[in-house]
Amino acid sequence: MHCQISGFFRFWVGLVVSMLLAKNATAQEKDPLIIGGAFQQGMVIVHTPKIRQFAGTKPSGIEINLQRQTIGNRYWQQLYRYPRLGLSVVYLHYQNPVLGQSLAVSPYLSLPVMRRKNDEIYFRFGTGLAYFTNNY
Repeated sequence: MHCQISGFFRFWVGLVVSMLLAKNATAQEKDPLIIGGAFQQGMVIVHTPKIRQFAGTKPSGIEINLQRQTIGNRYWQQLYRYPRLGLSVVYLHYQNPVLGQSLAVSPYLSLPVMRRKNDEIYFRFGTGLAYFTNNY
């Protein structure tokens, strides 16, 4: 099953990279491309007796995202304070044989909430597709 996830992951990463790196023949100015990544760590909070068996489970994973910083060449970009448009690929291993692993692909819009000289806060809106190795 690991090879299927790996092939599936490579397909989506290749698709995302090709979409975001595609050249726009009519644009005179290019939106800057931002490539990022993050390690994900979490924990399962037991909120009902049905999931008591997952107490202590600590999922971990990795996220790779590609995003374009808008530069205001369209009115809506200026109106929403130059948001970022992106696509993320997230792989999670739930550290539990019942839950298995997952791979998700999600396009998103990242709106700035606060910008200062040394830091920024964005709110990300997105939806996407996910593949899970186990049904629960």
